[in-house]
Amino acid sequence: MKKKLTVGMLVILLLTAMLPFTASVSARFDDGGSMKRADVIRLPVQSKKDAPTVYLTFDDGPGKYTEQVLDILKRYQVQATFFVLGQHAERSPEQIRRIVEEGHALGNHTYNHNYKELYGDFRTFWKQIKQTEEIIYEIAGYRPQLVRAPGGSYGHFDKVYFDLLQQGGYNVVDWNVDSGDSKHAGVPAAQIEAGAVRTDGHVGDKVVLLHDGGVREETVKALPGIIKKYRSAGYSFDVLRPDQTQWKSPVKKMTDSNSKNTPDERWIAEYVLPNKTLLLSGKPLVLEFGRLKTSLAFGEYEWNEGRIVVSLRTAVQRLGGTVTWNSATKTASVAWNGRTVQVHADTERVTSCKDTNRCVSGASKFVMRAGVIRLPLRDLFQWAGHPVSQMRVTQAEYRVTTLQEEALPSLTSRIVVAYNESNN
Repeated sequence: MKKKLTVGMLVILLLTAMLPFTASVSARFDDGGSMKRADVIRLPVQSKKDAPTVYLTFDDGPGKYTEQVLDILKRYQVQATFFVLGQHAERSPEQIRRIVEEGHALGNHTYNHNYKELYGDFRTFWKQIKQTEEIIYEIAGYRPQLVRAPGGSYGHFDKVYFDLLQQGGYNVVDWNVDSGDSKHAGVPAAQIEAGAVRTDGHVGDKVVLLHDGGVREETVKALPGIIKKYRSAGYSFDVLRPDQTQWKSPVKKMTDSNSKNTPDERWIAEYVLPNKTLLLSGKPLVLEFGRLKTSLAFGEYEWNEGRIVVSLRTAVQRLGGTVTWNSATKTASVAWNGRTVQVHADTERVTSCKDTNRCVSGASKFVMRAGVIRLPLRDLFQWAGHPVSQMRVTQAEYRVTTLQEEALPSLTSRIVVAYNESNN
């Protein structure tokens, strides 16, 4: 006698069939491509809606122990935030890429961590933030808005530092739990773990200060215990985000600090106020220049009086160029397939030559801001001999296509821009 399948029986059969697949989800590939199970530790994770959150943050890297820290975070399936130094990111770009690829967040920790340089004048602090930002951008493709002051903001920042960084689009983040791993050399792992875990009598989210730069063998040893204890206490883990405004130390009053560290209005207008547009999100701008094609993220271009304005250096380099500068004449020179374009910063004029006997010159609406020449995209392509033929707008992108003054001889045609190396 045949039995009729009921809905309950079908559910049981489906669940049974899915068991091998469910088991395989917990496995991962090792570096050699084979499957491994034992190295993935799954601990109970509370719903983010109901659980407090702990934000593990690592300063001063990337360094010798960053890879070990990342291995542990991967093993326990935890995301963290890394406040990196520009000089170390420059030397270890592969570690920066791994941080991003594995879902962690990057923050800016200045270039060299030198207190004397950073806290003597805000303009020096700003310069190091921008220097590190450009290094991260070249490696990771985005500009971090999170900033952490070396040594913390308390006792180092006055109101000027906080206000100008906020106006520039950055979010300063300190911490509310110090692991103590940087108090002196060789702090033992047990002491670091005890310092990092604050659950009893401390209500709310935690931002934990740890370090992956320097000698951090004991921090690596302490990290698994820190993760386990927070999880057993019901905490979830997450990365810091730019829209989170808490975890700033109070401003300590400092005598004469405001007058010493306040740049003049002209400097603020040139460097700080326009910076926020670099950090905003928007549609990418796709450029089709002859046979070459590239894309600029919003912030690498901007809208001004209905025109697209780009950095001369950025637009040309993306199309295969190189960058130099004539400091004596303050002239940027663009060479393309037999055509030379000179942009004169002092006179705000442009000269375009197809050869030495055929040159035209005229005024351009370009500006030099924060050490970067910015000009309308249409003008740049016009002077380079490739006038804009079409602009298309979709929900996903802006796309600009240029006319070819004459057929490009090969795919190796390049644009070469002469520009100031200090602006790279």
